[in-house]
Amino acid sequence: KFAPNQKISRQDMLVIMGRYMSYVEKSTNKEEKSADADNSLASANTDSSADDYTDGLGYTDSADISDYAREWIVYAAQHSLVSGYDDNTLRPKAILTRAEGTAFTVRMMRSLDN
Repeated sequence: KFAPNQKISRQDMLVIMGRYMSYVEKSTNKEEKSADADNSLASANTDSSADDYTDGLGYTDSADISDYAREWIVYAAQHSLVSGYDDNTLRPKAILTRAEGTAFTVRMMRSLDN
């Protein structure tokens, strides 16, 4: 459902950014980097539970990540878009602040430049 006037969660923003980065990487022939990320995601997708899937991230609230967002949260972490909070949480369903959105965007732009 497209809801342009609703607030966005941290996980939803990371899904959008991850999908965009993946598209740009593939369309600009960054095949090696893209293949590495795809291989990492494929490996993560073989895990049997949500906790196993996200344990590698090390967040205490990894179980709160929605199923549709898991692979993109891993992708975002692999590309240093997100680092979590000081209390070792990700807070995936929290509403994204302007500061966080800006930080995610700057990190994404830096990652795409490399």
